[in-house]
Amino acid sequence: FFLGFGRYGTPEQIADAKKVLDGLSDGYGFFMESNNTQLYPIRQLALYKDKLTVDASNASDKAAKLEMIDKELALVAQMVKGF
Repeated sequence: FFLGFGRYGTPEQIADAKKVLDGLSDGYGFFMESNNTQLYPIRQLALYKDKLTVDASNASDKAAKLEMIDKELALVAQMVKGF
């Protein structure tokens, strides 16, 4: 329904739907399909938080945990560039 709203129907139905869409606060009009790309910044923030809270009893454990987080951050950065 949402993806077809304002795109299909009689000319009168489309005009009425466009009036409704014009009243939306974003002003962009039609509803668009979504994907997970909008979640990449949230994942990055969570990883940075994890990085700040790494606590290990010895330096090698801490270094290993930080390396793992850095690898995940690099992967998310690649995904961001890909979209």
